[in-house]
Amino acid sequence: SSCAWEADHAQFVQIDDDALQRLAQILSKQGMVTRSTPSFPKLPFASTRHKVNWVCVAAQLSFGSGYRHQLIEAGGKGAFQTMNHGTTAMLRAGSAFDAAALCAVDAEYIRQIFSLRNASLSPLVELIVDSLRSTGNVLQALDCPDWFAFLEMHLAEDPSCSRLVGLLVRHFPTFADTVQYGGQTICLCKKAQVLASELHNHFYGDPALPFCRFVDTARLTVMADNVLPLVLRKYGVLVVAPELQTAVDMRQPLSFGMAPEVELRACAIAASERLVSHIGGLTKAADVDYFLWLQGKRKGFRELERHATPDTGFY
Repeated sequence: SSCAWEADHAQFVQIDDDALQRLAQILSKQGMVTRSTPSFPKLPFASTRHKVNWVCVAAQLSFGSGYRHQLIEAGGKGAFQTMNHGTTAMLRAGSAFDAAALCAVDAEYIRQIFSLRNASLSPLVELIVDSLRSTGNVLQALDCPDWFAFLEMHLAEDPSCSRLVGLLVRHFPTFADTVQYGGQTICLCKKAQVLASELHNHFYGDPALPFCRFVDTARLTVMADNVLPLVLRKYGVLVVAPELQTAVDMRQPLSFGMAPEVELRACAIAASERLVSHIGGLTKAADVDYFLWLQGKRKGFRELERHATPDTGFY
C-alpha cells in the first residue's frame, strides 16, 4: 500500500517491529473487542432516506481535531462531541441534509447551531461551511438531489465499500484525503472510510438499502486521525524524532501535507496493517482501529498531547 511505502521512507517517524510484535501478542491473548452495532438515539428522522443523508453528513464532518483545546476551552466539548452536537442540532432544526440545504449554509448559521461563537474557532467554522457547500455543489453537478441518490446511483449494482471510497475521493473535495510524498500519492482517506463503515454498520441488514450491504469491509484500513498515532507512540510502536515530539508536546501546529504530519498518520496505518497480519485469524483493520480508539480514551493516554493540524477538514 502507499502507506507501507511511506513508512519505509519516513524521516521523522519509524515503526519499532519489536514493540509491534509485543502489542500483537497482547491483543492475541486478550482478544479483540468488536464494535457493537450502533443504535440511533431518538432523533426526528422523517424517513430512512433522511437518516441515510444525516449519517453521510455526520461522516463528512468528522474532523476538527486540530481545534481540540480551543473547543474544550470554549464549550467543554472535544471535536467529536462538537460535530455530533452540531449535526444533531441541524436535524432538530429541520435540515433535510439534501444538496439544496447543504448549499444554503453560511458562517452565521454554523456558528449558531454548532455553538462556535468564540473568535478562535472562526477558521473551523469556515472549514465546516466549505465542506457542506462544496458537497452540495458536487451533488447538484452530478444531478443527485442528496446523498441517498448518489449512493443508489453508484452502488446499486456494486455495493462495495472500496468502490465507495474511490468515488468519494474522486468527486468530493471534502473526502480527497491524499497527499504527495516523495513523488508518491499517499492515500489516507479517513473520512471516506468512516462514511463507508458507518453506512455498513447502520444499514447492512436493511432490505430497503441493498447498496449498503458491503461485502468487502476487510479492505478498509484504520481511520488515521491524531488519536491512533498517539496511542501507537504510547505503546512504543511508533518512534518519533525528538524535534517532532517536542513540537507536538509544545502544541505547535503541524501543517497538513508536510512530512511530519503525513508520516504520523501514514505510519499509524502501516503499523496497524502489520498488527492485523501478526494477530491473524479473522482480525480486521476495523478491530485494531476500535481497540486503538478505545485506548485513546483511557487514563494514561487521554492526558498525552496529540498532534494538531488545524488547517485541514480531513480529521
